[in-house]
Amino acid sequence: MIKKYRALQERLTPSSSRLRWGFLGLGVLLTGLGWSALSTLLLTQSFRRTFAALATPAFWFTALFFLLLTALFTLLTRSLFAGGLIAWFPFLIFGLINYFKLSITGAPFLLDDLALTGNVGGIISLNLKSLIPSRNTVLAVVLTLLWLLVLWFFSRPLRPRSWRLSLPLALAPLVLLVAVFWVWVEPIVFTPLGVQQSLGNMGQSIFNDRCGLPLGLLRTARWNGRSSAPVDASYLESLLDQAQSELGETPAADPDAVHPNVILLLSESFFDVTTIPGVTYDEDPIPEFHALQKESVSGTFQTRTLGYGTSNIELEILTGINTHLIANESLYTLDPQLFRRLPAIPRLLDDAGYRTVMLHTFNDGIYHRDPKMAAIGFQERYFSSDFAAIDPDAAAAPDYYGYLAQYISGTFYSDSYLADLIIDLYENNTSGKPLFAYGISMEGHTPYDSTKYAPGELTVSFEAPLSDEARQMFTMYSQAASNASAALDKLVNYFRDADQPTVIVFFGDHRPGLGLEGSTTESVYSQIYSALGMWEGGKSAEEYSTLCSTSYLIWANDPSLLPAQPGEIKTESSNYLGLALLDAANVPKPLYWRLLQQLSETRVIDAPGYSLGRDGTLTLNTPTEGLDHERLSRFAHFLRDALYQNQLVTKSLWE
Repeated sequence: MIKKYRALQERLTPSSSRLRWGFLGLGVLLTGLGWSALSTLLLTQSFRRTFAALATPAFWFTALFFLLLTALFTLLTRSLFAGGLIAWFPFLIFGLINYFKLSITGAPFLLDDLALTGNVGGIISLNLKSLIPSRNTVLAVVLTLLWLLVLWFFSRPLRPRSWRLSLPLALAPLVLLVAVFWVWVEPIVFTPLGVQQSLGNMGQSIFNDRCGLPLGLLRTARWNGRSSAPVDASYLESLLDQAQSELGETPAADPDAVHPNVILLLSESFFDVTTIPGVTYDEDPIPEFHALQKESVSGTFQTRTLGYGTSNIELEILTGINTHLIANESLYTLDPQLFRRLPAIPRLLDDAGYRTVMLHTFNDGIYHRDPKMAAIGFQERYFSSDFAAIDPDAAAAPDYYGYLAQYISGTFYSDSYLADLIIDLYENNTSGKPLFAYGISMEGHTPYDSTKYAPGELTVSFEAPLSDEARQMFTMYSQAASNASAALDKLVNYFRDADQPTVIVFFGDHRPGLGLEGSTTESVYSQIYSALGMWEGGKSAEEYSTLCSTSYLIWANDPSLLPAQPGEIKTESSNYLGLALLDAANVPKPLYWRLLQQLSETRVIDAPGYSLGRDGTLTLNTPTEGLDHERLSRFAHFLRDALYQNQLVTKSLWE
């Protein structure tokens, strides 16, 4: 059989060198086109949209990119099969990750996600039930294998005869790759595609939509915060002088100021589900939250993503770093020691005499929060293996995890148990210091499959134009939101009559990524939102603004501690919520936070995909002119200098 196969290959081998090179070039060309088509199919999940892409510049730029990559590796290995495989394999993996991440979280794959490679096991176990490929994803993999089989068969007949010729020839595609897709990529590729550098960071979703995934990732890699050259020292000094002149000196701490307990509560994926269009609940699923709004300051909470990125969002709030101003880096990938360069809120509260505690109802296996939370000033950090240090009953239980099993709800430890743990922290706080406690819930986390809650645990029902599968998923999420509302009420009711003044800041980190389990529909991007008319491919800033919004609430057992009158509705965001924590604690703001306060007076949020001003102006990107542009640019220069460059302003930002 092998002899017959070899004989067939020999008969197919062109007799002349010129013919062999011609057929080899044809193979490289077809491979470039094929990989471009398959990358489009993986991204769009639609043959119709893939064929339509043939009329777009993005498809042909991507085809050229893969053609040059394939040619380069084919000449370096003298194998068409090896060249095609090496050129495509990383982008196949990226495409698969992008599909699954979009399906589960609604957020695209980011280059910074590669920092989580060591945590793949934990990520897969957390999302295993949702890792179901679509029909088109399976088909893309099958077509990849079939074409690789073709390349493998023809590699021997079309193999270049000599390294002496193939290696020098490899310089041609290498030079073209560097020239077209790196050195002059802006005028040649990205300007025609509408993602030139002058537009700044528009978010990976927009890059992918306009460029396709391979070139979208290349756009991110080409320009990022770390590659920015240091700003001239004299210019940076002039910006600092300007800021200090505008804002003056930091007010001195008031020795008679009241420093209440401050509880920051991140409720996983919580938002006001009654605001979803097309969904009518039989009864209010979150009555406690709605009742508490009347005695709190609350409203819409604008965040930076949909369905994903909890660690980025919490770090934005606690450090004041706007990741969009440093080219959308994921903060969880930064060296924890970098956070020490900025006056993070836990550090400021620790310096002001607070006991600072972080509590997470999951393990530390995904984002590795512990070193980051220590760096920003949390003196105590507790995860699911540490509850015995807080809960006396857990400490006394002969079977620790057997005891904790009673508190599992929605496949995770319940929001209600998180409330109990925070109460335990307060009751056992013998330090004599006010408490700053940051609690991170997990009950509302994906997956939202049929096993999340048992039938007897379901209390919500609704009418909506959804398929049975989508209805089931939305029921599971709605129940999680209902339980979060009840847990918040439990915590508030305990502190109503507490001896010490207490402020509770409650917020949802992002909306849930409601992709469909096993869906074969064209759109993989949050199909429930699409079915309800809320997502049509991210064609407008309004879509991003709506889906990248949740709810927040600030409650105090003394109304005078609220930032406004009880019942007031105000839009907040992950860019500036930290200001509310400092105000609640009555801690003076250093220059860094006064710069943020100045920005918050005219800005709501500047995030990937959309920017929102206090005047209601909504755009796809940050302002490109005017006072807001100048102040955002100035703050970005300060961030980059403090985090990556010469730290010329670091000391002043603390003052």
